[in-house]
Amino acid sequence: MTPAEALYADLRSKGIDLETDGERVRWRPAALVSPRDALLIRNNREQLVVLLRVGGSVRACPNCGRPLDSAARCPCCFDRLCNRCGRLTGSYCIRLCFMCGYLDDEESPV
Repeated sequence: MTPAEALYADLRSKGIDLETDGERVRWRPAALVSPRDALLIRNNREQLVVLLRVGGSVRACPNCGRPLDSAARCPCCFDRLCNRCGRLTGSYCIRLCFMCGYLDDEESPV
């Protein structure tokens, strides 16, 4: 995932919509964009314009349908996709689901 794709995913997961006219990037609602986010948008403007023009999309949460952030986390369900298999882990903070975590334990030497 490129920095622009990660930024786009993070903004969409916060409920921020981006659009472009081919040169500028606009966002709404403006009240949700922090000064840090605005700076990141400005710094990644060219890549965001390209991403938006080709119809950039983000993954959706299988439970609620909201956009996931760049780490595949859902801020609504407080769940995330497993880094290995893509199943839900049951926690916003856990990177591997139970099965993938179990397989890691089985493969590591004791």
